Amino acid sequence: MSRKNNYLIKLIIGYSIFTGIIAIVFLYFFTSKQNIPQPQIPAITPSITINSPTGTPIPDNIFCGGIAGIQCPAGYTCKLSGNYPDAGGVCIRKGSKPTCTPRPACLDANPRCMIVETADMCPKK
Repeated sequence: MSRKNNYLIKLIIGYSIFTGIIAIVFLYFFTSKQNIPQPQIPAITPSITINSPTGTPIPDNIFCGGIAGIQCPAGYTCKLSGNYPDAGGVCIRKGSKPTCTPRPACLDANPRCMIVETADMCPKK
């Protein structure tokens, strides 16, 4: 009986070592060389125009909302680009009616982002 037990123990150890080697080879060849493109995050840079009666700069297209809940300056309201809890948007003057929704920069980038282009978006620059 002890010969049979020794044989089974050696068989189990050999199988474990073989399985470990196969797992290491699999991980090396199938995980280290994947060429997955990273998503491009568009940079939102605010532009400032001076067209107020007092001469103070008025921010234009400043990011607001998002997961951090960024607030707009006084006299502005946040126009969100989505209908979900952490949606972001841009600050627009209260009472002003924009003619179109700001177009995400990633729509014109290469590779293009997966945001659906809608009819109310501003035209491509």
